[in-house]
Amino acid sequence: MLSLLSVIVCSSVAMAQQALTIQDRSHDNDSPDTSLYADYELFDTGTTTVPLSSVTFRYWFVNSNPGDPLVFSCDYAAVGCANIASTFVSLATPVAGADTYAQIGFTAAAGSLAPGANTGEIQTRIHNVDYAEQFGANDYSFISDESFVYKNTTTITVYVNGVLVWGVEPTGTPAGGATGSGGTSGSGGASGSGGTTGAAPTTSLQVQDRSHDNDSPDTTLYADYELFNTGATAIPLSSVTFRYWFVNSNPGVPLVFACDYAQVGASNITSTFVGLAQPLNLADTYVQIGFSSAAGSLGASQNTGEIQTRVFSANFAPQVGADDYSFISDESFVYKPTTTVTAYIDGVLVWGVEPQP
Repeated sequence: MLSLLSVIVCSSVAMAQQALTIQDRSHDNDSPDTSLYADYELFDTGTTTVPLSSVTFRYWFVNSNPGDPLVFSCDYAAVGCANIASTFVSLATPVAGADTYAQIGFTAAAGSLAPGANTGEIQTRIHNVDYAEQFGANDYSFISDESFVYKNTTTITVYVNGVLVWGVEPTGTPAGGATGSGGTSGSGGASGSGGTTGAAPTTSLQVQDRSHDNDSPDTTLYADYELFNTGATAIPLSSVTFRYWFVNSNPGVPLVFACDYAQVGASNITSTFVGLAQPLNLADTYVQIGFSSAAGSLGASQNTGEIQTRVFSANFAPQVGADDYSFISDESFVYKPTTTVTAYIDGVLVWGVEPQP
């Protein structure tokens, strides 16, 4: 179904045989609300045991009440709430969707995470001392999915011994703020399909996506996009591509890409399908979408307007979209950023996390 992008500068960090994935869900995602709720599960998807005392993860948010002290609460943890540690860090330079993060970690008594194992559920809340309202929907790590089902997230970043191993840290300029970065830059996935990490420092893009039909299975994968230039320099759209990663449910049947509408002109949208020589988790194919030179450039603070797309097999055989890395499960049909659609400038990965093996 749908895809979305957002573009920042990131660099790949790989831990030889260590690999962690984080999933989250919310059991209350009202906004505004007096508390920011988030439940987590961490998975060891690598081949080595990881001491939990070396692991931290961050929930990035805008503190709506900076004059009122913040409180972190662990309501339940399979490893024991007494073994959950936390600290709040205010960013010297706010970024888009965040001026603060809660860093959550583990004591030595939490033990280790073996390959294939997970921490079990960790239920958390963040609130102010006086329970003033927080506007969670403005936050980078806010969980908007109303299904309340655990799913991989890349807006929660994970670290081993302080090194980023999963997720994408926020970047960009907040409304009325200055451009900055919230910590150690990095990327949470292997760059396993032709993207090289890096970016020009003055370049910053954000693409949002939504689905207007996220049934699964369905004969068509729907995705609508908007790409925003949040940087300081104009970007030729002909240098920009982005990828929707999926498992092709019908590998013997040709795939078809259709652009139903684009404000820059559907005839200026290009596409190509790439079958991966080595399938990745939740993806053996991606559709790479780009722009012709006639699409022009994207000036600072401008956006492309809506781009409506479809992917389907030539015989309209069903695709099981819910099994796909870039699938958009959010039923609100509202544009939101995602990092499971990856973006590139001149072939260089500038936003998102590519799927891992």
